[in-house]
Amino acid sequence: MEYNDIGRSISLVYQRIKSACERVGRDPKDIRVIAISKTFSPEHIKAAYDFGIKDFGENYVQEALFKIEKLKHLDISWHFVGRIQSNKIKKIIGNFEFVHSLCSLDHVLEFEKRSRSKLKAFLQINIAEEKTKDGILVKDVLSFVEKFYEISPKSLELIGLMIIPPPKSPRFYFKRLREIRDELVGRGYPITELSMGMSDDFEIAIEEGATFVRIGRAIFGERQYKFG
Repeated sequence: MEYNDIGRSISLVYQRIKSACERVGRDPKDIRVIAISKTFSPEHIKAAYDFGIKDFGENYVQEALFKIEKLKHLDISWHFVGRIQSNKIKKIIGNFEFVHSLCSLDHVLEFEKRSRSKLKAFLQINIAEEKTKDGILVKDVLSFVEKFYEISPKSLELIGLMIIPPPKSPRFYFKRLREIRDELVGRGYPITELSMGMSDDFEIAIEEGATFVRIGRAIFGERQYKFG
């Protein structure tokens, strides 16, 4: 996708966000767009940045570090959205501002052992109990959150919940994630954000309360660039 094509794609994404917000009486300013830039080059990211995107999500640490170094002169917030591996935590620290895929107390302890700065984290929930996806099962969410606050890590601030729903009936899963969030807030936990919705379903996610949407193809087109 060429430079101006990315600009047009971003404009269309924001139009879709505005329409979704209007349907449910929300303010588009409350929606944070994360451009998922895995497999795309620093030049693609710079183009999206020029057209107003300031948040970018990466799945693979080594690929991300290459891009972060190339674009360090830009005011970008980097989001790690891939599977967390213990041996990569040291490199996540100091390079990313957000982690969207926290689902292990062992990883919480590893972040705490290695980090002196605070990352904003989302707890990944596997509502559909899909074996191919990471995430805490619904029945374990409250226990995880209670243990997280018992640890009280200085390295992580748990700000919200994240889901990657099955492709069929995403609304059900988005609504359920919102309900889980509301229950946690009702218990006094400051876990208010919802990271949910991708290129095919972000409008539904917004209608159900998403505050962060993770959009790749609708901004950059089909994957064109293979890192390395």
